[in-house]
Amino acid sequence: MKNTPASYILFGLFLILSFHTEAQQYVGQILDEHGETLPNVTISWGEDRSQKLISDINGNFTLPHRRFRIVKFELIGYEPSSYRPEDLPSDGKIVLYEKAEALNEVTIFARENPAWRIVRNAVRHKSVNNPNRYDSYRYTSYNKNVITYNFDIDSTMSSADSAEIMADKANAVNRHLLVIESVTKKYYHTPNQHAEEVIGTKISGFENPNIATIPDGIQHFGFYDDYMRLLNKEYLNPIAKGFEDRYAFILQDTTYSGTDTTFIMKYFPTRGSNFEGFEGVIHINSNGWAIEYVTAEPWDKGKISLSMEQRYERVYGGYWFPVQLNFTLELERFPFRKNGAVMIGKTYLDSIYVNVPVPEEKFSHVQVKMREDAGLVDDSFWELRRPTELDPLERETVRHMDSIGERYNLGGVMRSTRHAYRGFLALGPINLDMKRLIASSQYEGLRLGMGVYTNEVISPFISGGGYFGYGFNDERLKYGGEIKLTFDTENDGWFKYEYKNDVRGPGVIGINYWERTSFAEQFYNVRMDRIESHEVMLRSRAWTYHIFEVGAKNFSLTPTYDYAFVNDEGEASTFYQFSEINFGWRWVQDERILANYGQKITTGSKLWPAVRLNYSRGISGIFGSDFDYNKLELGIQFDRFTKNLGRTLISLETGIVDRALPIGMNFGARPSYSSSFSVVVPNSFQAMRFNEFFNSRYVAMYFMHDFRSLLLRSGWFKPEIRIFQGVGYGLLDEPERHLNEDIKDMRYGYYESGLAFDNLIRINLGNMGYFGIGVGAFYRYGPYSFPNTLDNFSLKMAFMLSVN
Repeated sequence: MKNTPASYILFGLFLILSFHTEAQQYVGQILDEHGETLPNVTISWGEDRSQKLISDINGNFTLPHRRFRIVKFELIGYEPSSYRPEDLPSDGKIVLYEKAEALNEVTIFARENPAWRIVRNAVRHKSVNNPNRYDSYRYTSYNKNVITYNFDIDSTMSSADSAEIMADKANAVNRHLLVIESVTKKYYHTPNQHAEEVIGTKISGFENPNIATIPDGIQHFGFYDDYMRLLNKEYLNPIAKGFEDRYAFILQDTTYSGTDTTFIMKYFPTRGSNFEGFEGVIHINSNGWAIEYVTAEPWDKGKISLSMEQRYERVYGGYWFPVQLNFTLELERFPFRKNGAVMIGKTYLDSIYVNVPVPEEKFSHVQVKMREDAGLVDDSFWELRRPTELDPLERETVRHMDSIGERYNLGGVMRSTRHAYRGFLALGPINLDMKRLIASSQYEGLRLGMGVYTNEVISPFISGGGYFGYGFNDERLKYGGEIKLTFDTENDGWFKYEYKNDVRGPGVIGINYWERTSFAEQFYNVRMDRIESHEVMLRSRAWTYHIFEVGAKNFSLTPTYDYAFVNDEGEASTFYQFSEINFGWRWVQDERILANYGQKITTGSKLWPAVRLNYSRGISGIFGSDFDYNKLELGIQFDRFTKNLGRTLISLETGIVDRALPIGMNFGARPSYSSSFSVVVPNSFQAMRFNEFFNSRYVAMYFMHDFRSLLLRSGWFKPEIRIFQGVGYGLLDEPERHLNEDIKDMRYGYYESGLAFDNLIRINLGNMGYFGIGVGAFYRYGPYSFPNTLDNFSLKMAFMLSVN
């Protein structure tokens, strides 16, 4: 047969096509039989299966070519699967089936667990591989959080419950509950300088949302800190020093890539452990003994279960760095429903640069902030930044929720809560002060009122408003108002005039570390001074972590109880006028502040104490003032978590006023005992009565240590133990000028000790967690103990919220 030019052309095309078929890549994804993605599947081919790769955190993989006889997919706990090149599924979906019956693992170590050598190397190299130990880094992240249904039908549920779940199941076929997306830029520089800027945010159903980042305690950046805080608990890292006594490791597999070896291990707390620990899988790479992949979930689960998954790669410069961070937050039951819910979060990091210069102006006291237009970015912004497109269920969720949000103005509802951290509800141009609606104290009885203030809708620079309240026990109206000028939002700079006609307890301690009100002061005080005051104050932040305040105040105090003060002329008086100039300073080094949801929220500092200083100079003869004096207060509060020991809270406080003043201007310590109903209040004297002591100068120490569940843990019974110690010493100058026989000071020293047992009873809170009820017992001793021994004991209730 004669070869024609056409036959040569066809033969050439056949050779090209054959070569292309062998050389082309194969892109796929590995799933289980239920359609869930499987990460870290070992994929091998070639002679002796020497060519290997691992599927990523979402089960994705790419074979570089098809020039092999057999490719094999393997994962512990699943049946292996093998394919010839021509048999690989055209849709790229590789399905592995769970082994029907897995043998129980029996691990016998003749001398020492072989996994220990690997983990010890990882522990030794933690400081080298920990991203937060690098000199600097920066990256861009895309974050997607999907809230969806989680069905776990109880066979004992009613027909109405079953119908409700069936309706939810029908919805779940087409859509999730919510889709949240954000894009952030993160910067870091040693020591402990963090800055994160949200440049785009989108929540299905909510127009122009002003929330973007996931709450603290759900995702942890990196897996190298000895303790990781998740859902308000501190969990011990399995690769912390001393792991041999607390964690069991089982070496399950070893994979190779060039000269690098990856050791795959399972870990879990040893039997009988009482600490908060993880269980999961960890991959350690011999190149630098760094974490390559890790999963972790609490060993002790509760109503809310959190698991996380992290993958690391070597980036430019040879540094190991996280490239994907996933978490799954699972509710056993959705609030007030029979089915559960789950939040699935995925964070993808790119544009990663390690140990490169980061401009100093990127950093400020606010570590997380949002661009003003972050909620207004268009679709093209998301198309450029999504690593993968939204799947059909996610797209339908966005469409469905956007239609509902437009109908019911969900964006407006969210914006109304933007000042909730400070206790305000925003209604258009005004804020309602929810703290003023209802209150109660032994002096006022039930107090009803209202507070109304303007917000940034009217002006971001000027605000004003007022409040009123009426006490049904003292039958008096209280009221006040303010005008505030904000001149530097970046540094919290403002000037304020405030007027009050109200009541306050005598002997107020003015040290407030976190600008929170005193529970004990509000509910238990039986004595009050009427106060009418005019005050101006200028406040601003400087040097990042310092806040300074200067101001002036004119006010009067009138006791509502049996008391009189003998003035310098020897006359007894029950009305006192004061004029002061004031100075305040607050310092919390490395304080973490989040500018999210329209608010600045502090989460404290991991390493440094909170320091608060107040100084007042009283000047007589100005606006009727009767007294010259100097008054100084200083407080230092340490809040630390120590590995294997728990949390320690220590407050050291002192104050001095340099001349005799009416009793309301002295220091009354921090009592929290009530004979009717008492609650354990940290940073207070648990067995001290209200208005029992008054001092012109004093020192006090409040100590609390919380062992959490480190001492006792047995199934559902999870009591937590706290120990307390309080010590106080003080002197009252010229006590003879105070005409009241009940007034005394702490000149001989006040001492008390106690224990609190939390979570003795745990009540399910709508499937969102537990409300724990416990008891505290305290005993006062020393010079101020009572003659009757039983009177020295203080029994209190202890309340706690937890998720497991």
